[in-house]
Amino acid sequence: MLTRSWWFTLGLALLSCDDRTRLVPALALNQPTCIAGDFELARTTPAVMLVLDRSGSMATAFGSGSRWSTLRTTLSQTLPSLGTDVDIGAFIYPSTTTGGASCEVPSAASLTPAANQAKAVASLMSSTSTGGATPTADAIDEAASALEQSVATDRPRALVLATDGAPNCNPWLNPATCTCVDAQGCSSAQRCLDDERTVTRLSRWASAGLSTWVIGIASDATMTKVLDAMANAGGRPHSGAHAFFAGNSPAELEAAFGAIDAQLSACVLVSPSVPDATGTISVELGTTTLPLDSANGWMWGSLERGELVLRGEACARSIASRESVIVRVRCGSDDGGVIPVAQ
Repeated sequence: MLTRSWWFTLGLALLSCDDRTRLVPALALNQPTCIAGDFELARTTPAVMLVLDRSGSMATAFGSGSRWSTLRTTLSQTLPSLGTDVDIGAFIYPSTTTGGASCEVPSAASLTPAANQAKAVASLMSSTSTGGATPTADAIDEAASALEQSVATDRPRALVLATDGAPNCNPWLNPATCTCVDAQGCSSAQRCLDDERTVTRLSRWASAGLSTWVIGIASDATMTKVLDAMANAGGRPHSGAHAFFAGNSPAELEAAFGAIDAQLSACVLVSPSVPDATGTISVELGTTTLPLDSANGWMWGSLERGELVLRGEACARSIASRESVIVRVRCGSDDGGVIPVAQ
């Protein structure tokens, strides 16, 4: 049994600001409180916002088509199997493909999360051309805000970012000293690599309880380090050789989306109760009590929302067996352990 030995503020969300005074919620408003009892956690329908990079490099040849058309085909093949198991939305960026506006992002999602969205996603992508820059930091903010506003806090929620290029479009960087995103050099600040700001945005949303899976499409060696940092910051790193899910072939793309779907539906759950300052909690998968272990047991996805994440061997077992997950919550007893906030 493990105990939570510190207090967290109830009622209002804490807010933090980044370099553009963007407000990011740090706690959910409707967070659960401590209710003593044993609770079988239902595998409720997760909501996923696809954050899809349609920048100019997505027109590059890939498989039998382009990166963009291959991504569209993969989603058309993968999403129908989700049916009503996962609500899917879509956020495509940048807003336009020409001029300075190629660094702008939409202020709303193209599709809000709903069931059976495979055809809608494919149709949207078919009617969308590639072009423009890669304003990933701003896209994450807008996509996350859209998901927060459209989905109840008692459901698992996540972003899935599919991108092939280095993030850029930060007007506050110095083109004379920054790392340029391509061999053409930095004609302006918007051509500078915007990796630090992108990682910060992903980390802040993950800390607020909204995690991001990262898929790197046809990434080269120079982008591997950036994508790994983004995936780790997003709070849902892959357990393979890299933290991001590789999308270097159509088969890899399909495998990445399949793995994310399985993890969301079987390994991300929301508890109606969390322990108070001196309370305890244990998590059971079938007849096995799981350790608090981010490698092969369970961890908090968001303590304030009551979101639990099964990891490694525990997640694989849950996917394969679909066994019941039960949490046993006790309030007001202290056995000296600690339940951390960390992802």
